[in-house]
Amino acid sequence: MANYDYKCIAFRASISSSSGVQEIANQLQSAIKQYATDGWEFCNVSHVSTTVNPGCLGGMLGKKQSTVSYDVIVFRKAM
Repeated sequence: MANYDYKCIAFRASISSSSGVQEIANQLQSAIKQYATDGWEFCNVSHVSTTVNPGCLGGMLGKKQSTVSYDVIVFRKAM
């Protein structure tokens, strides 16, 4: 069984209101191709969420914790 090295890349698509879902797919495809040229094999896109606490000023102003979500592209390469 092969051993793998893994790489996770944060991904956030950037589209205008006139762009569609295809633009997001194009940006994802571009990122996958970029890493594939360096020998990384695409595995999947994972959704990661985390809780963010307000800073000092935000806490004093009554701001609450918020949840932030990110997409991460996962690649692997045989070692």
